[in-house]
Amino acid sequence: MAREKQFVYKSTLKEVYGLNDALIRSVGEPDKRVSNPHYRCAAPASLYAIERVEQFVEQHADEIELARQRSAKARRATDAKRAELQQWAETVSIEVDTLPDDLWTRAELHYAKRVTLYDDGFAGVGLNGVIAYVRHRFTNYESLLRHLEGRAGCAEAYVVIKARVNEAVKEKLELVLA
Repeated sequence: MAREKQFVYKSTLKEVYGLNDALIRSVGEPDKRVSNPHYRCAAPASLYAIERVEQFVEQHADEIELARQRSAKARRATDAKRAELQQWAETVSIEVDTLPDDLWTRAELHYAKRVTLYDDGFAGVGLNGVIAYVRHRFTNYESLLRHLEGRAGCAEAYVVIKARVNEAVKEKLELVLA
């Protein structure tokens, strides 16, 4: 009985056959290139003969399994680092300095300088603007962000840090404005 499909996409080599980029290079050049079915302007899609791929997979089963194990181990290590950074973000000390009496004026001056000729004008700063101003000028927020740079899980930890700093700033503002 003849096969229904004779070719598979490069993405199928990864998803179905478990091949990484190095192993795909070992398979060799694609048997066929066709227009990308999803994006007209994208590079052509690479198609590989199923028969050749299955033969490669059969001949390199041990190597493929070893690559899968290494990949799983790396994923577990990255997940552990991500969890550690998340824990740090949830527990690190948030510091808010003493706020000046003319805080609102300083925030307004800061944002008024940023208005360009193309804006409709500056209508003043609201509470969120003051919170942002304090977050960047009177907290340890910037140093906390530097700690996140380039680490696994930094995007998720950033959200936690920003929310925690904003909450600390709001609490401090309530004391100042009361």
